[in-house]
Amino acid sequence: MMFRTKKNTAICFLFFGLNAFSQNLKSDSITIQKVIDRYISKKENQKLVVVSDKNDSELIKKYILEKNKVDKLNKEKFIKETESTIGKRYLKGDKTVIPSITQVLRKKNKEKIFELLKELEQDYNSRNKGVVLEPEIIDQLIKLMNDDYFENIIVQFLGYNRIHGAEEIFEKRLISGLSKDNDRIFYWLASNYNNSKAVDFVHSSYFSGKIDLEKEHWIFNGFEEYLKGNDDKINSKILEIAHDFLKKNPINKSSFEIKKGEYLFTDTPLNLKFFGILLEFGDKNANIILDNILKSLEGTVIYEEFKNKVSLFKIKSYSKEDRKKIILKELENKDDFFEIIELVKNDSELYTDIEVNQLIFKNFQKFDFTDEFDFLRINEFLKDQQKEFVLNNIKNEFTSNNLKTHFQKKYLISKMSYVEISDFLLEHKIIDYPITNSLIENYKTKEYHYDNLNSIETCLDLAEVAYNFDTEVGTIPVDYNNLLNSFSGISKGKINDIFSHVQYKIDRKKGKVYYHFLVSYKDKCYIMKPEDQGDWYDIEMFEKLINQIVKDTNCKEEYISIETGGQDAYYIFGEKENINLMQKAFYPKYQNN
Repeated sequence: MMFRTKKNTAICFLFFGLNAFSQNLKSDSITIQKVIDRYISKKENQKLVVVSDKNDSELIKKYILEKNKVDKLNKEKFIKETESTIGKRYLKGDKTVIPSITQVLRKKNKEKIFELLKELEQDYNSRNKGVVLEPEIIDQLIKLMNDDYFENIIVQFLGYNRIHGAEEIFEKRLISGLSKDNDRIFYWLASNYNNSKAVDFVHSSYFSGKIDLEKEHWIFNGFEEYLKGNDDKINSKILEIAHDFLKKNPINKSSFEIKKGEYLFTDTPLNLKFFGILLEFGDKNANIILDNILKSLEGTVIYEEFKNKVSLFKIKSYSKEDRKKIILKELENKDDFFEIIELVKNDSELYTDIEVNQLIFKNFQKFDFTDEFDFLRINEFLKDQQKEFVLNNIKNEFTSNNLKTHFQKKYLISKMSYVEISDFLLEHKIIDYPITNSLIENYKTKEYHYDNLNSIETCLDLAEVAYNFDTEVGTIPVDYNNLLNSFSGISKGKINDIFSHVQYKIDRKKGKVYYHFLVSYKDKCYIMKPEDQGDWYDIEMFEKLINQIVKDTNCKEEYISIETGGQDAYYIFGEKENINLMQKAFYPKYQNN
């Protein structure tokens, strides 16, 4: 499932906040409010009402449609104005606007340049392919980079949109020494291009004393991106810098002290960061440094803890038998169990070792790991092992029949192909058509999609019968219109022509928003009064609304929630009996008897 971090709430007045009202609409608003007040009790417990009275229902529907009409006109006006901008016209192939674009860039009007760059921003697929701009536009962008105010904006635009020629521009800019934004330039050279000349420049500048790594923090941040590229020549240059820096700045007790105003993770000393690189590569010098660190920590509160970890830090440089002894010992520690199996996974010799794997299974049971997340983590560890090898370990190493049965179910589910999953969903009438290659290819072009095709979540997403979303919207007021439309979109076409409008009132003194969500579907209307939960959906109330609508249409299917364990929500549209069968098959619950 998807998880997102907490965002700063943005007060965002969406399109349902109208710019213009007709006299009739104002009059209707007053009338509608009287109707709503008649149905919605002032009592707190009355949150959802079905309006079945024909006259009231028609009146509310008319009001919703009038509001939607105004919304649509405003939106069309906004889109028309946006599409007619010089940036959007250029992206559509209109070369006549090039002089206008270069003129905006030459005049250095901050607001207009910012707007222009937003207009020229590319969509997901275009960014991945790389974008070509005319030479005269590129020339003006390069000139703007000499202005301290604009440099960061231009660098971000070129890097984010993968503009053709940006690599050479960034390379020259970095080497020239003129940039005030080396941080982002070095980042884009690393993440977009794995550019070796930039590393050569940093390498030579460091060893000639022209760069102080302690002051130029952007260098290490860029190195982290470069290491993901797995280029041997680049890695060797980074390791040379790491060795020299650690020689000049040895790790000692003070490296582990957190000074006032500093934080352990954000203010980690640079020598510890470079040491982490040596450990990652299993560098032979790392062991010598480890011994020196351990010696410097004698008498401190972290000595014993660090001493116990030293063997793990050194493990890559040991023989298979020595590594195995250490791993077998450390697997007896419940707190570090999943950390240790991650080490095993990255060790090609131990990953398939019979004795190591037997102990992993035995201790998984001994430590009573029964949380669904625990099963997810162990299956992630097992995914590259031979199927028969895993099944034999499940059969032979677990003594609990319940654990044996559940573990095998979870494992076999993780090994299913999308064809097998599709067949199951078809057989149980959860989807109406098989998942084909053309569907998959189209699915992959979407900006947001699951990477692993062989999962139940991907197959349901492909078939458009499931919706996974963050219940924290990040905007105030909360837009229930979009949520309703998304639910309608996974209804297999059974919930069509549904209309809605959000009424809201913001009380800034109390810091509250009051909502009425009006919905018209077929011959009925619905009034939902969701709780103000800041920038979060009142998902409990919305679920009642959407399933009331489904019930009133005599539809066999309903929207069923699947527990995610996070702040996201996951709903599947289908007949309850069939969804229950699917849940038992793909989301079995562990019975610890």
